[in-house]
Amino acid sequence: MDTSYFEDRYQAYVKAKRIPPDVLEQNPDMVKEGHYLTPTEQKALAILRTPEDAQGQPRLSDALAIYLATHQNTANKRATDRAARDWGHLVSLAGDIPVLALVREHARSYVVQRTAKGSKTATVRRAVNTVNAVLNVAIRELDIKGAINPFAAVLIPNEGRDTKDVKTPSARELREVLEAHRDDRSTPALLIRLQLATGARIAEVAGLGVGDVVLSGDTPYIKFQVHPWRPLKNAHSVRNVPLVGDALEAARHALDTAMSLPGGTGTRTSNFPLFPQYARNANGGATASATVNKRLSPWAFNSHGFRHGMKDVLREVGCPEPIQKAIQGHAGDGISAGYGEGYSRRMKAEWLTKAMAHIEGAL
Repeated sequence: MDTSYFEDRYQAYVKAKRIPPDVLEQNPDMVKEGHYLTPTEQKALAILRTPEDAQGQPRLSDALAIYLATHQNTANKRATDRAARDWGHLVSLAGDIPVLALVREHARSYVVQRTAKGSKTATVRRAVNTVNAVLNVAIRELDIKGAINPFAAVLIPNEGRDTKDVKTPSARELREVLEAHRDDRSTPALLIRLQLATGARIAEVAGLGVGDVVLSGDTPYIKFQVHPWRPLKNAHSVRNVPLVGDALEAARHALDTAMSLPGGTGTRTSNFPLFPQYARNANGGATASATVNKRLSPWAFNSHGFRHGMKDVLREVGCPEPIQKAIQGHAGDGISAGYGEGYSRRMKAEWLTKAMAHIEGAL
């Protein structure tokens, strides 16, 4: 492999920076290839360095393609776009090299590059986890013999130290928010009332369909399920949550509003969005969150605080943790947690009623 051209670029860089030979000899790592090679040259060098046994092997672009093709939720455009973006950073760094040519240095450089661009360590960790997942799928599905995932167990310097504490509202603050919006039938207020009383994610509430609101029977409830306009985070997010207290009234108002929109009641099938303005796969949930957050600014917490707040209240009233998880759509513990029909709506309604009574009576 002839790398004389790159050696010339190295010498030119050292000369331009006027680095004394003795200093460079004592600190050989002070000049990185990224300093003196253009992005195109870096990719060319990576190709030249590709081991002979990796020639003709699946490349990084092939790895992403198989990952996206086999993704558990291909309808979740936001998730697949994010995966493509995180993977794109790796390709920009290393070039479209064979998967076999990836080494640990690529993983370390990936972390350095993302951190240097101002990403929080939590964002970098999420990106590393995505790259790790893509590689695991590619190595398995493309049957890449001898490949080792260099992104496994990658360390991120100072991880978590740049995280700001997210405020969890107290029961008293939840009561204040509820009282401030109880008689408000605007869409932001209805989102707040439904999210507060169910502990659901804002995207889940904003993405409900007309048919997801079931007001008949002894235990009215809402169904969280996948829709064309809104995926769910995971399989555990599919669930029924009882409507108790003010949430029942809010659901009725939301349903009446959706049914009265232009077009007539007859066009409102069960697959029609309950909140049409947020029925957008890419950013409907984010838009709803921003809208609700403006309403919550006097209390200094955001929409996700409702999930943490309800979690605390359910604990406070003694709700068993498995039922908490069933209400909020968290994974249960162990394989057996996925067996059977799960907890009844009546049982979940009993604990949510206790939780809302605790909020209403908070001082």
